[in-house]
Amino acid sequence: MIKVRKSAEPQELAQYGYSCETVKNALINDADEKCYICERYRDTDFEVEHLKSRKKNPDLENDWSNLYAACGYCNKKKSGYHDNMLNPDLYDVEDIIDHKVNLMEEKAEFSSLDKNDRVKSTIRLLVKVFNGGRSNSKPRKELEQRFWDQFKKEYIDFITVVEDYLSGNQEAEKDIRDLLDIREEFLAFKYYVIKNNPVLLQKFHDDIIWNK
Repeated sequence: MIKVRKSAEPQELAQYGYSCETVKNALINDADEKCYICERYRDTDFEVEHLKSRKKNPDLENDWSNLYAACGYCNKKKSGYHDNMLNPDLYDVEDIIDHKVNLMEEKAEFSSLDKNDRVKSTIRLLVKVFNGGRSNSKPRKELEQRFWDQFKKEYIDFITVVEDYLSGNQEAEKDIRDLLDIREEFLAFKYYVIKNNPVLLQKFHDDIIWNK
């Protein structure tokens, strides 16, 4: 999950509400055609997601600052349980929360030095999205496993290119930059890899600054 842009409010919102096509298109463009929570590229399956749920905050149903583009998977995971999470256009989520991958244990790991309630709520949602109901005694459900498999493949592909570059293949530099393009998936995890290697950070520092 990374910081997203927030464009000017579409005039149609006041007249037609959040479900009109103009509003949806604006939200999708702001999110670079990705789900703002999981960062998967979506050419379909977009839903308007209310940062603060409609059920608990009916007065914010058509509030532009409360609307984002999410995939159906994440929208369902979030539901009305994370109304206190970080606002993604006000906070540098990728800097506040470390997005790590533990391939040995087949799970994503999220941590932060910031222990406020908004950060904790956001981490709980990300754990739910990427790890599902998985535990030592409870496997992921089928949809959760499909999500994880897609994510893991993208992550391993990135790590493979990074290792190729670090081994001396300078041609891999362009491949890394391509995989760090703003429309690419799972950037928060890729940013973490870059930030935690001095060689990579020196070379690709400017490629991991988006939407600031």
